[in-house]
Amino acid sequence: MSSIGTAAPTSIVHDPVATVVAAALAEAESLLRIERDFDYDGRADLALATSDSCGNKLCSLELFLSRRDGGYTAVGTVDMLPFGYGLTRHRQGVGQLVTCHARGEQVTRVTHFVSQRGLHAIDSDPTGSCPPDAHYAWHECRLDAARRRGRCDWRPASWP
Repeated sequence: MSSIGTAAPTSIVHDPVATVVAAALAEAESLLRIERDFDYDGRADLALATSDSCGNKLCSLELFLSRRDGGYTAVGTVDMLPFGYGLTRHRQGVGQLVTCHARGEQVTRVTHFVSQRGLHAIDSDPTGSCPPDAHYAWHECRLDAARRRGRCDWRPASWP
C-alpha cells in the first residue's frame, strides 16, 4: 500500500493538555480527551480536541504518543469522532487507526498507521463501511474552569 498522507512528528511536549488548553481559542467551551494506546507500545497515549474543532461529523484530534522519558510526541492531527473509530494492533509500536469521514450520505473510511515516526494515512475507501470501536469512552473538561484552576476536571462522556 502506498502512503496517501503523512504527518511526521512535530514536537516533543511534556504536558499535552496544558499545551492544547494554552492554544485553545476563547470560543472553545470544552476539551475532549481519548486515552488509549494508539501505537501499541504499552503506554497510554492521548488524542485531544477542543470543542470548537468539532462539527456535527468530525473533530480534529491532535495525537500525542507517550514516550519512555515521560514526555509525549505530537505526531499529527486526525479528523474523527471520539466514538467513531477503530483501533487495532498492526505490530509492536504501530497501531492501525480506522476513521470515517462523512459528507452528506457518502461515508469514506480512512486507515492510518500510528507510531512514534508519525501518523500515516495508508488507505482511503469511499465505499467502505465504518465499523465502530467497542470502546466509546472519552472525557471532557470545561475550559473556563481549567483556565481558572490550572487543571482539567475530567468527566466521562459518551455517545449518544
